Amino acid sequence: MGKPGIKLVLGALAGFLAFMIMEPSAPTLVASSRWEIWGAWLVSLLGIFIGLTIGGYNGYLQGSKSHLLIGLLLGGIFGLAGISLGARIGEGLMAPFHGKEILAGSGSILLRIPIRILALTPVGIFLGLGIGASSLNIRRAIMGAVGGLIGGAIGAILFDPVSDMFGPLVVNLRGATGVTEVGIFGRALYCILLGAGVGLFVGLVENYAKTAWLRLSLGRNEGREWFVDGPLTVIGRGEMCQVPLFGDSAVAPRHATIARNGDQYILTDENSPSGTYVNGQRITQVPLFHGAMIQIGSYGLQFLMKVGQAPINAGEMLRAQQHFAMAPQGSGAPVGMAPFQPSVPAAVMPAVAPTVAMPNVPFPQSVPTQVMTPQPIPAPAAPAAPMSGPVLVATTGPLSGQRFPIGANLEVGREAPGITLSFDTGASRRHASFMATPGGIILTDLGSTNGTFVNDQPVQAATISKGDTVRIGVTTFRVE
Repeated sequence: MGKPGIKLVLGALAGFLAFMIMEPSAPTLVASSRWEIWGAWLVSLLGIFIGLTIGGYNGYLQGSKSHLLIGLLLGGIFGLAGISLGARIGEGLMAPFHGKEILAGSGSILLRIPIRILALTPVGIFLGLGIGASSLNIRRAIMGAVGGLIGGAIGAILFDPVSDMFGPLVVNLRGATGVTEVGIFGRALYCILLGAGVGLFVGLVENYAKTAWLRLSLGRNEGREWFVDGPLTVIGRGEMCQVPLFGDSAVAPRHATIARNGDQYILTDENSPSGTYVNGQRITQVPLFHGAMIQIGSYGLQFLMKVGQAPINAGEMLRAQQHFAMAPQGSGAPVGMAPFQPSVPAAVMPAVAPTVAMPNVPFPQSVPTQVMTPQPIPAPAAPAAPMSGPVLVATTGPLSGQRFPIGANLEVGREAPGITLSFDTGASRRHASFMATPGGIILTDLGSTNGTFVNDQPVQAATISKGDTVRIGVTTFRVE
C-alpha cells in the first residue's frame, strides 16, 4: 500500500473515530434544539482528528520528532479552522430551508439530496484545504480541497439514501415514539468518506505533482523519500532539517542544501567537516541531475526528477562540468577525488610575451626583445598510455565510473587500503581481495558479513576474468 492508500485509511479511521465518540450523545428527535450545538461539536472533532492524523503522518515521514509534533499541531489547527469555516458556509447555504420539513424522513429524497450537498460539501472542501495547507504547500492545499470536495459530495449524496435504508432498523432498535431521527448510518458514512477523500487526495498530490525528490538508498530506513519542492531544502543532523539524517557524527547539523531555481536544483556543501560527495566526487557546489548519487557521511541519497533525464551518465556529467579533478593520495577525499583547480594547457595558451615591472615606474613596462621574439607553441602532449593489466571499473554506487588497477593484492572494504568503501555500511572493514596471476584474477572473500557476489552468485573464492561483475555492498565492479 502506497502513501496515498495509507492516508486514505488513516483519514477514514479518523473520521470514524470522531463519529463513534460523538454519536452516543446525538439527539434522537428531528425537532430537538440540541442539533445545532451537537453538530458543531461533531464538525470540530472531525477537523481535529482528521487533521491530526494526516498532518502527523506527514511529519512522521520527515523522520524526526520535531517534524512529527509540528505536523500534529499544524494539522489539528488547520483542520479545525478549515472545517469550521466550511460549516459556516454550509449553514448559510442551508439557511433558507431551516424550519421546513424537507430534511425530515417524510420529505422527498430528491429534494433532500441537493440540500445535503449544499450543506455538507463546503465542510469537506475547507477541511481538505486546511489540512493540505498545514504542510505549507499550495499544491497540497489545492488537492486537499479537491479530496474534501469529492469525499464530502459523495457522503452528502449517500447520506439520505443510506439513512432511509436503515431507518426502520434504527426505529425498532430504539423503540422510540414521535419523529425519530434515523441518520446514524448516513452520518457514519459521511464521516468516513470525508476523511478518506481528504487523505487520498493529499497523498496523491505528493505522488503525482512532485517534480524532484531524494530517496535514501544507503543507511537506516532505506527507501524513505523526501520531496525537494521548496526554495531551499536543508540536509543534516539537525531536528528541523527538511532531510534529517541521524545517528552519524560525520553528518553536520546543517550539512548541505539544495536550492531550487526554476527547473534547476543546486547542491551546496555548507562547509561540513566530512564533505559532500556526488557520484564519489567531493563538491562545493554543483547542479544536480536525475540519478545523481549524493554521499553524506554513511548515508547515500539518490536525487530523482519526474521530468528531465541526465543527458549523459552521472560520472561523465560531473567531469564535463569541470568542477573536479583527481585527488592526490592521502588528501582525505575518497579515492581519486578533490575540488577541481582550473588550469589552461600550454598548448592552447596564446603566444603573449611576459611583462616585467620596472621599479618606481607607475605602469609595468614590457621588455622589447621579449615582445618581438615569438614564443614557440609546444606540441600537444601524447595521450596517456592506457592502464596495463586487469582493471576493476565501478559501474554502480558512489564510485561509479572510477577505475582501479588490480596488482599483486588489491583489498576492498570500509577500512581497506586499496578501494575504500567507508560510505557503505553493507561492506565489511576488510571485505575481499583481488590478486592478478598468470592464470587469472583470484578473488577471495575475507570473511565478510554480507558476502561477495560474482555475476550475482555468492562466492568464497573464485577465479574471475574479463567481463565478470563483482558486487560488494552497494558497489558493482566489472573486470576489464
